[in-house]
Amino acid sequence: MALLPATSYGADLSDVVRRFGVDLNLLHGQIDDVGGRPFGTLAVLARGAQEQLASTVAHLRNAGVLVQEVSHV
Repeated sequence: MALLPATSYGADLSDVVRRFGVDLNLLHGQIDDVGGRPFGTLAVLARGAQEQLASTVAHLRNAGVLVQEVSHV
C-alpha cells in the first residue's frame, strides 16, 4: 500500500480490521520526504475470506490508498 499524504488519515488499519474482519500483519513500513511532503509505504499480510479481502481492498482504494496485491511470495 502507498499512503498518500492527503488520504493517509482515511485508511485507519484498526478500523479496517474491525469493519471487515480481516487479520493484518505489518511486514514493512517506510516514510520518505518527497518534495517536502511525507509519502509512506506499508507492506501487510492480509488474511481472511476472499470476499472480506476484496471488500477491504475496495475500501482502501476508495479512501485513496494505492493497493498492489501480491499473491506469490
